[in-house]
Amino acid sequence: MTSRAASQGLREHSLFLLYAASLGWLMFACYYYASAARMDPEFVQPLLLFGAVFVGLYVLLWFLLRRRLPQVEQVPLPDGGVRIMIAVLFALFAGVVVMHLTTLGYLPMVEAHRSDNDYEIARIRQEGYYSLARWQRYASDYAIKGVGPILLVLAAQYRSRLLYPALAVGLFYTTSLFVKANSVYLLLPLVFYFSFTRAWKKAALMALLIVVSVGINWTSSSPPVREDVARLMEFVEGKGMRKPRDIPTADSSLGDYPGAMVVASVRERLFIVPARVTAQWYFQYEEPERREDGCGYRLVARMLGCEYQHMPTKLYAIYHEDLVRERGLTGSLNSGSYIHDFANFGYVGVLAGAVLFAFLFTALRYLCRNSPAALCLSLMPVLSLIEMPLSTVLNSGGWLLVIFASLLLQQGGRLRAAAGPQGA
Repeated sequence: MTSRAASQGLREHSLFLLYAASLGWLMFACYYYASAARMDPEFVQPLLLFGAVFVGLYVLLWFLLRRRLPQVEQVPLPDGGVRIMIAVLFALFAGVVVMHLTTLGYLPMVEAHRSDNDYEIARIRQEGYYSLARWQRYASDYAIKGVGPILLVLAAQYRSRLLYPALAVGLFYTTSLFVKANSVYLLLPLVFYFSFTRAWKKAALMALLIVVSVGINWTSSSPPVREDVARLMEFVEGKGMRKPRDIPTADSSLGDYPGAMVVASVRERLFIVPARVTAQWYFQYEEPERREDGCGYRLVARMLGCEYQHMPTKLYAIYHEDLVRERGLTGSLNSGSYIHDFANFGYVGVLAGAVLFAFLFTALRYLCRNSPAALCLSLMPVLSLIEMPLSTVLNSGGWLLVIFASLLLQQGGRLRAAAGPQGA
């Protein structure tokens, strides 16, 4: 196999490989957490089953279909239509930003930076989103996870003058809300696109902007991290060298060196939290009589005539009862589709979900195989699947919008061709 063929194969299967790597990372995190907590890693069983069936079936489908599916000719949307699309997306994106921030009447990040109370900061962050009407929350989700990324990637691809204004508006918006993931959702597809097109300097610049935005949000949302960053800066500048070092008294095994809180926060977010949430879901629904039996899916609940159970919020109220009752906080213990399927139908649900995902990723392989933009725009939704159910990623995660835009860009010329004879 030539290097070009290998590169093409890697790109063609990149969404599958990314998701498989995400599953592998979560498995590692679960075993790491189980070892650190000295507990039986039985809560990893649904994940192991899902991963094995998903990977095995995807490989089987690739082997069976690799020479049997016909090539569909692309009839792309004309450049003029794409530029109109970019302008419309920019107007929508800017409109949502203005609507959201004017409705709030303040910048949540600024308010949070003025507070030294963790619970007050959490309340400010939640009110920056949950105080909006439901349609406004959906508009914000679509803007950050769908409209914004599509706008930025298309503006970069077609060298539109709206790229940098859109980038400025997006960075201001996501940083103002001080939700760390928002900047990643918005800009990571652009990093991927510049990387795929070998515009390495631009990719590095976009990555740096993500780091800066997340860093600002991180320090705004955590007073201890603020103090630790300030202490680290003093150490870097040389001020810390003139002070005697106290013997560490913290419980953390990471020690009390400058920057230890930052390292501990990264470790907590990347390994401990996802694994602990996985364990919480598993043990809540381990017994069959406690499962939701389909009422944890909104559409299925309507069909069954039962009350819909929003399981992430339900579990947050169970495991953080004091925060809900005493502090008035609202939250969700988010996790991937496989554990939602387990919570509804046990291991049968996990098997069905793995089969669905294998067919989904097979379809995505054909959608994105000849379109770098479609591929880059789908990478972030795929990364999100490890912490969100498929229905959420498709809807408020903006993936349906990304898929529709990708189809329009690839086959939009057919609409013009179909309208041609009538216009003549």
